[in-house]
Amino acid sequence: MGIAPAAENISGRYTILRDADKDTGCMLTLDARVRGRAGFKAQLAPACRDNGVVIFDPIGWSIERGRLALTARKGHKAYFDKDVGGVWRRDPKEGKALGLRPI
Repeated sequence: MGIAPAAENISGRYTILRDADKDTGCMLTLDARVRGRAGFKAQLAPACRDNGVVIFDPIGWSIERGRLALTARKGHKAYFDKDVGGVWRRDPKEGKALGLRPI
């Protein structure tokens, strides 16, 4: 296993993608400067209309064993691996396709 990416290299704004990289119109900000009860702060843009993303409502993020872990408001997590194109993709075993592409 390689070196885990630094939080500063992951923080920033992302567009949220669904199956076949369809843009949901949602934006997520990962902030490496602010810590909360769920790790670093994650904030979903208020204009998001993707029901699944709105229900998940990410509030925090961290790096766990080289993977991006997003923490939902209710406390559960979703795990993402970075692909060769720079998109973070949710583990397919966890459910519907979901990706985070840097803006």
